Amino acid sequence: MKQIDIRTRSVKSLESLLKSSVSEPGAFTDKTEYLAALRSQRKLAAYSDDELGIQPCALNTLKAHADHALDQGYQGLDQLRIAAIEAIENAVESHKQSNKSTKRGALNLLKQKEAELDLLRQQNIHLVYICQELKRLAQLYASSGDDTLKAICDKDMKRINTLLSISSPIDVSNDRG
Repeated sequence: MKQIDIRTRSVKSLESLLKSSVSEPGAFTDKTEYLAALRSQRKLAAYSDDELGIQPCALNTLKAHADHALDQGYQGLDQLRIAAIEAIENAVESHKQSNKSTKRGALNLLKQKEAELDLLRQQNIHLVYICQELKRLAQLYASSGDDTLKAICDKDMKRINTLLSISSPIDVSNDRG
């Protein structure tokens, strides 16, 4: 197998792992090596998991192969990394039990609820951005019926679907086909 094919498969496996981390963060709270790798771009590039087919590489190599193999490129992969960190941290915090009968417990509960509220606000901002992007694209596509524009439309819709799958667990399906 060619080295480029191995790297491409590794990048796609890493993307899949990050998406799993966002959707099921509780399953990753005890994976200390993986959690440490999420903390920086360089460490994530150096992360390896033979079982999943993820091989270590230099950061620039990861960026180049991600830009080539993924719709969102390295930027999308890095956004997934950040979302995975936040999701896992929130899962860890939600597992900690707070004692509401003490002042400290009540403060911890308040902080937890404020963090949840902040997360919901961030998701709302992200969804507003997605909606604005959809409006912009709809106007663009409505103004022309060109075949090349349709290909661009398909690529952009894949990008928007990726954004929607990252932002929230809400299922948004395309009813128009």
